[in-house]
Amino acid sequence: MKDEDQQHYPKSLFIFGISGYVANRLANHCAQLASEFVEICGTSRRPTTSQTNFPVYPLVTDKSGRLSLSKAALEALDRATHVLSTVPPSSDNTLDDGIIELKAKLGKLDWAGYLSTTGVYGDRAGCQATEDDNIDIHHLTDRGKARYTIEEKWRKTGSPVHIFRLPGIYGPERGPLVKARHASKYLIDKENHTFCRVHVDDVIQALILSMRRPNPGRIYNICDEQPASSLEVSKYAYSLLNKECPPVVKYDEIEKELSPTLRSYYSESRVISNQRAKDELRFSPIHPTYREGLKRQ
Repeated sequence: MKDEDQQHYPKSLFIFGISGYVANRLANHCAQLASEFVEICGTSRRPTTSQTNFPVYPLVTDKSGRLSLSKAALEALDRATHVLSTVPPSSDNTLDDGIIELKAKLGKLDWAGYLSTTGVYGDRAGCQATEDDNIDIHHLTDRGKARYTIEEKWRKTGSPVHIFRLPGIYGPERGPLVKARHASKYLIDKENHTFCRVHVDDVIQALILSMRRPNPGRIYNICDEQPASSLEVSKYAYSLLNKECPPVVKYDEIEKELSPTLRSYYSESRVISNQRAKDELRFSPIHPTYREGLKRQ
């Protein structure tokens, strides 16, 4: 790790997926630290519609299915000292593999980061998961398998990669309050269904702390400190809006009507430990529970 005097040296940050929810907010935050982040740019699959104030390069594949970046993008990547990938798994892994295949350039970096998911831990029946836990990929959902596969590929690049495992992300314009404003038809109650979550600003805090205290190869869980059911969080969101909650239905009564994504979500229950991030990165959640996070929106 760099000592305290070295942590704030000028950085050039390149973000794959810069127009995404976390990435764009991170870029805007880093722009306020202008003496530290001297260049910020990235890629987007839809650069012409990207709502961002930074240089954006197309993230596309050529006819053979390989990642194709423009000369300007490759030059920007070559200048980068720090690279973050926020790109979710693609159906055929083309984009993911293309980004990872840039390992010749990624190897020159001071820091690389990949945003993964706590879904790689699978169902823990409400028990706690830590970064040191063994992972059985055969018991994961398709999404969890895809993320864990990409994690493994990143770790084999030889780049100074840091893996950030995130639960459900909420924040301004995203999450329980947004759903409550649009009033769901019903809320679902599933017994012993518990999850952590994380506010977008806490993800950004952890990423910047890691850039300042690099420890290549490390995995960090970034989450809040009050596991809760979706029903509990939803009820609290409705109370903040002074709105009446919709009817509550038991999961077993509604399961067949749910989408595969929702059924997958309700098939797992786990609690996540963020102790490593607190110990090594000095991470201290701005929003330690969903209550603070929702109140401040």
